[in-house]
Amino acid sequence: YERFAKLLYTFFEGRFISAAKRDEAFAMIDQARELDPLSVSPHITKALMMSYGRGDTAAAGKLLLRALELQPNYYPAIMRLAEVRYFDGETAEAIRYAEQALSLEPRAVWLRHYLARMYLDLGDTEAARQLIEEGDKRDTLLRVPLYLYQHNWKTAAELAVRDTDFYSPLDMAVAYFALVQRTRETRDYEAGRSQLQEWSQLSWDEKGTPEIQETNLDYCNYVALAEVLRWMGKEESATRLLHEVLRMLDHGSHELKRGEHMFGDTRAAVLALLGDKDGALASLQEELNGVNQGLWWYALELDPAFDAIRHDSRFEVMRAGLRERVTVQRELLQRMRESGQVPKRRAI
Repeated sequence: YERFAKLLYTFFEGRFISAAKRDEAFAMIDQARELDPLSVSPHITKALMMSYGRGDTAAAGKLLLRALELQPNYYPAIMRLAEVRYFDGETAEAIRYAEQALSLEPRAVWLRHYLARMYLDLGDTEAARQLIEEGDKRDTLLRVPLYLYQHNWKTAAELAVRDTDFYSPLDMAVAYFALVQRTRETRDYEAGRSQLQEWSQLSWDEKGTPEIQETNLDYCNYVALAEVLRWMGKEESATRLLHEVLRMLDHGSHELKRGEHMFGDTRAAVLALLGDKDGALASLQEELNGVNQGLWWYALELDPAFDAIRHDSRFEVMRAGLRERVTVQRELLQRMRESGQVPKRRAI
């Protein structure tokens, strides 16, 4: 039943994930949990489905805590609980769980990538740098977020292009962001377009309409490509691509019941690029009221898509509010360090 749920969850009808089959998937995973309530795996599977498939991180957190009641040191449950807390904006608590998980699995690549981004979200570059230096030296993608945070576009983009074995949605995001910033700086638009087109594996029909395959993740790669196309003067292609992204976002938010907040910053970037400032600001606010997608410092401070609204007073209010949240989380993290709940990391 659990495996059947996973299959139904990603069942496609054409380019779209089937909403009906996704509803069946939730019925199947509930059946699995009823049949074997003492097994941790179905609880974790449903938690992921609730988090990514419904945007319900509160329900996901309860399921993961139930899994940990059954098996207290089960690494996958602790790791996913860190992710859920991160989505909720509880970054300090997310770091606490992530550090606990990393102590159980020091070679966990995906988790190390995620944890480095959590530290960067709080501006703790020393902790992020230590995590990176302790990681596999061959894992060049692990270093991309730190260089992006430091505005070293050249090195960030070079490392992103060198290693495209993406481990998580955030890995993909930072790679696209690094390439966008490097492209804007060098004005080598064709090179940027070509790389983004390759990464996205985007196809265009004979009429010049983009054909996007729906995903359980995000669509920031297509937004990045649209930005570069606009810089190249290909306004019509960029506009068509942005409208197709909106179509995918609408299907995910409504038909798949993932909620508006799941794509808040991506939808905001699309609307801002299309000139809908009010819609972009409303989408950003929707995300701030719901799920935190991380990398806020890039979206609000650096992403060229928001250039047109960055000086709007409403944008400034949101940015100030987020900075206050970061301050609160940093102070909480410091208290956790002092109490020994989180290791005191220093740059190597």
